[in-house]
Amino acid sequence: MFDPSQALAGLRIPSDLLIAMDNRALHFAMQPYHFIIRATHVLSVGAFFGGIVLLDLRLMGVGFDEREMLMEADARVGQPRREV
Repeated sequence: MFDPSQALAGLRIPSDLLIAMDNRALHFAMQPYHFIIRATHVLSVGAFFGGIVLLDLRLMGVGFDEREMLMEADARVGQPRREV
């Protein structure tokens, strides 16, 4: 049963299912597809954490979109050029 004191208890995989999946026939059947499953997992994890990094960088102000760059360029029109 679901225990309200444990917030993630509903996401727990039942041990009977894990024991049933741990058999030699399943491992042999999965061998031809193991690489594609692993590659899909790596790509999805990379995309997820890449999106998190891009969001964090955007929140920190790194990177501009074209509209902001155009607005800054319009604001600088008529001002003397600054040397770096």
